[in-house]
Amino acid sequence: MQYQHRIHGIAPSMWLRCSKVAITDDTLYCELAVSRVYDLVKAYSKTPHIRFLNCQTKEEFRTFVQDWGPLLLSDKEWKGHKAVVALDHYRAYRSFFRAIKSMIDACRGVGDQRESLVEYFTAEANMVAAGPTRKDVKALTYLNLISPITHRLNGDPVEWAQSANIAQLREVLALCVEDHVRSPRGWGLRVEVRAKGFEIMPSFELYSLWDALRWMLFYDEWNERRPILCPECPNIFAPRSGHNWKYCSPECAHRATNREWRRKDLRRRKKLLKAKSNGGTYGPRKAR
Repeated sequence: MQYQHRIHGIAPSMWLRCSKVAITDDTLYCELAVSRVYDLVKAYSKTPHIRFLNCQTKEEFRTFVQDWGPLLLSDKEWKGHKAVVALDHYRAYRSFFRAIKSMIDACRGVGDQRESLVEYFTAEANMVAAGPTRKDVKALTYLNLISPITHRLNGDPVEWAQSANIAQLREVLALCVEDHVRSPRGWGLRVEVRAKGFEIMPSFELYSLWDALRWMLFYDEWNERRPILCPECPNIFAPRSGHNWKYCSPECAHRATNREWRRKDLRRRKKLLKAKSNGGTYGPRKAR
């Protein structure tokens, strides 16, 4: 299916929500709401990119598409105001999007560089169905990114990332991040006339929701508001102002604190038992 980069009837950076989204047999059936057009740039403040990163269940995917519209639309879908897409397709996009986020974190020293690149190459291949097309994707990725460094024409990107030396791996990691996280073309300022003056706002040419989600990761870096991966659960959350938040919720923080307390208590008990078995004492002696 061919997806268009020009929008029929509405301006760049504008997108359609859905009036109705239903899931039948792992397929999303979407009815586009022509009257519910919204600005993809202004939507940044509502963090739809973080919401998509956290989609896991069928209902979470359904409500995301209901609120923000399909990721992409073909020319036929635009004209017919309807879209049908396999849910596995959106799961693959979500995994690919999380892999991009993992690479950004790895570049900043938060995650493992090798693991993030393996995750990315795996997710990229899974964007297409298993078979000859997936093999072609792997071959093209190897040819474009890895061959210029290794001077080998053929290979599997995942296998290469699992054993490559760290210098070459970092070079390819940087290229992958730069390729997917960037400012779109046609950026500038948009000035709207108001009753008592003007409203000036940033303007970017975004031609799909999928373009906008990746741009939002770029804008997070630009604004130094980088989403945080909770170490206690798989959720990613936006940083809260005024605090150095580590966990996505009080429940996760409480669970992690309790586990750390139990770990310290277990170490203390082991030291006490070892001291007693050696005929000694553990801890400070009481004064007589």
